[in-house]
Amino acid sequence: MRHRRFTHFFRRTASARRALAAAMACGLPRLLHAQAIPSAALPALPAYTAPRIALARPESGGSIYQDRPTILFRFASGDSSDILDLGSFAVTVDGVERTRVFQLSATEAWGPIATPDSALAVGDHLVGARICSMRSACAAVRATVIVLPPFAAPARTEALVPKSGSRFKRALGVALDAARRVLAQ
Repeated sequence: MRHRRFTHFFRRTASARRALAAAMACGLPRLLHAQAIPSAALPALPAYTAPRIALARPESGGSIYQDRPTILFRFASGDSSDILDLGSFAVTVDGVERTRVFQLSATEAWGPIATPDSALAVGDHLVGARICSMRSACAAVRATVIVLPPFAAPARTEALVPKSGSRFKRALGVALDAARRVLAQ
């Protein structure tokens, strides 16, 4: 029944329309066959990877001293065709912008989390950083850094070597005092 309708269509139309209809009818099976090719035969496109950033020193939850509050971020481009936009790098400490005090290289940024005009309180501080690629894919990191009181210098060697006692200890104390005087000059 279906065949009769198809042939009836060919008999009633002009020859140019018949040729076009035949081409469409013949091309349809090829088109369907092309769509049925398994995806394993097609080459897979590599997945896009966004840039990465991490707090390298100290690690998250790590500590730094109040008199040396320097931290280090490391970052890398996720895709070799999408380079990093170093101008997009931003750092915040407890929600306050600190980007201007950081120094940048191609793969890392370092700087103090406090400015010279603002002291940093002892305790936990939330540090955040962000960097984007040229395609505007961004990576961000948030970490807690513990600030400790200023680093105390080790006690002088005089306290370690008693003046009274054996001759060896007294001689060692005299030698250390002499070495200290020479180095101080």
